[in-house]
Amino acid sequence: VVTATSLGGLLAVGCMSTALAEGLSGQSIGLTCAVCHGDQGRGNGSVPPLTGRSADDLYATLMTCKSGAKPGTVMGRHAKAYSDAELRAVAEYFASIPPAATK
Repeated sequence: VVTATSLGGLLAVGCMSTALAEGLSGQSIGLTCAVCHGDQGRGNGSVPPLTGRSADDLYATLMTCKSGAKPGTVMGRHAKAYSDAELRAVAEYFASIPPAATK
């Protein structure tokens, strides 16, 4: 017998499995960027902001870091941890956030 509760549980498990199979969302990956790039990627002192740039520009930079063509302290290691699709998703996420207002 399938009840509404058991059907809801099956649907939730199915949705989680789909999300895991498709990779992490740009927003969830973006949370890890805040440590260096500031709240919502809007910059943090000497670390450049991610907002205000196009998704294509951000993605190209991430791919350059991932390939090792752009030397850096930690970005290459971070980028290598994600699939190309996940890097595209995080680039699109940050491109969708308006840059911080200037003072």
